[in-house]
Amino acid sequence: RETGTMESPPGTRDPPPGDKDPPPGGNDPPPGGIERPLGPQGLVLVVTGGCGFLGWRLVQLLLEREPALGQLRLFDLRPPPRELPGGMDSRLRLVQGDVCDAGAVLRALAGADVVFHAASLVDVWGRG
Repeated sequence: RETGTMESPPGTRDPPPGDKDPPPGGNDPPPGGIERPLGPQGLVLVVTGGCGFLGWRLVQLLLEREPALGQLRLFDLRPPPRELPGGMDSRLRLVQGDVCDAGAVLRALAGADVVFHAASLVDVWGRG
């Protein structure tokens, strides 16, 4: 029989009203935005290897260009290589630890919104 609406196959139930899939693109985050609402403190970002060459440059860019930044954690074995232009930023937090230590990683990532993985093994040949 044709009624103009789709019915569920026998033995199944229709989802309750409001539980159906949203229209395509209807619940997508805004371009360049994040999906969940920001808290009053802003985004919490973590950069593993944040004190290395690539990580440190990424840290500088995030501090300069991310308007929603609340806290930026540098997760690394060593301290930052140098001061930021204009001094250290109050949004920076150094979390010393090893990415091979699961407990240290969990502590560094607790409550983070985004993680940038820039940590690497620098001395790949074991010569230094």
